[in-house]
Amino acid sequence: PVSIDQQEASPFEQEPRLIGFYHWNRSIRTMHQHENCIELNFMISGNGTHIVGNEICHTQPGDIIIYDSKVMHDESLMLDSLTDACCIAVTGLKRTGARPNALLPPSVHSCQSIAQELCTLYHIIERSLAKPHGYPAANAAAQTIVHLVWQQISERAVRAAGQENMLMERVRSYIE
Repeated sequence: PVSIDQQEASPFEQEPRLIGFYHWNRSIRTMHQHENCIELNFMISGNGTHIVGNEICHTQPGDIIIYDSKVMHDESLMLDSLTDACCIAVTGLKRTGARPNALLPPSVHSCQSIAQELCTLYHIIERSLAKPHGYPAANAAAQTIVHLVWQQISERAVRAAGQENMLMERVRSYIE
């Protein structure tokens, strides 16, 4: 049995709410931004190229591309005919110390270790939205995606900070 800590607080002051979903392949979109939502694009298959802010990002299956509100982005360079991706748009997210509808610094994040879970959740959203009264289940799956991605990237940041501290300690030790 797994011990469940029901007292663990959400990392968010306000949970996100699903406001959009699309499943796309080979769609051409021009550079744009959203004022009040975050988009999370999940690469199911194929490779692509995205513009996120001022960066050109190359993607592969299992990657998730996060576009916070007010971040310019574009998928028009996605020319791989085998590309298959799903996108959710959520709004209402509030994280302590961040502006509304901002999850992370804009970039591509490899989520290979949770790719299967993300793929399943995106398909649950798509199937739920196709049914009458399916929004609550779709919304719950979208919130789960945001939490899983946040957890994955937060854990990676903690590991990176620990490695940086170890390196600094070795440098200090060497200097001494």
